[in-house]
Amino acid sequence: MNKIKILGYEIMDIDYKKLFQEIECLLQKKRFFYFVTLNPEIVVVAREAQELADYIKKAQMIFADGIGIVLGSKLLTGKAPQKITGIDLVEKLLHKQKYSFYLVGAKPHVMEKAAQKIKEKYPGSELKGYHHGYYDLKGEQAIIKDIKKTRPDFILVGLGFPNQDMFIRKLIKTLNQGIAIGIGGSLDIISGTKKRAPFLLRKIGVEWLYRAFKEPKRILRWYFLQSYVWLILKEWFKKLKITFYPQR
Repeated sequence: MNKIKILGYEIMDIDYKKLFQEIECLLQKKRFFYFVTLNPEIVVVAREAQELADYIKKAQMIFADGIGIVLGSKLLTGKAPQKITGIDLVEKLLHKQKYSFYLVGAKPHVMEKAAQKIKEKYPGSELKGYHHGYYDLKGEQAIIKDIKKTRPDFILVGLGFPNQDMFIRKLIKTLNQGIAIGIGGSLDIISGTKKRAPFLLRKIGVEWLYRAFKEPKRILRWYFLQSYVWLILKEWFKKLKITFYPQR
């Protein structure tokens, strides 16, 4: 598998055809794995949280979730990984109509709508179970117990960062099969509660701008983007220094 390393993370550079071949191999191994869809916010937070950074690095696959990771990689390595967002991956998995799923996350009414949409649109994709993202510790333990009992191929966790990552870390200690993926707000889109950016905007990499326009409160989180850009630039300056001023 081709990987591109930036800021300590090995990002998958893989097309969907090859990805699904790899997924089939993983599912046959009857072990538990998890994927991480990496974005600038996660990178920045993980710089100050070693446990989170270690968790990301131990993922079976790390994907470039958005244009920020793609451009950062291009600047630092000259190579741009395939962009694989959480929602794109989820929709392609469902479209296969051959896997089983367990969903966790979103508001109660959103989860119900998402589950119903999946049953209607992807009848071949089996829902082993689902639960909204509002629960206490006892409820969480019950969800994990149910996931272990139902043995889905995929556990899709839409609790948002970092809650979904904390949940998946608990699954690592409990499950012995399946693939967990943190999918952010994908359940909102699947349910029809929210809409994705038009295809053209996604194609040119400005879906984040569309989302900010639709949800202005997201602008408050842009300081992560500034910090990420600075991290990339610092690494780039180091590379230039090595290039132009080699150590003697």
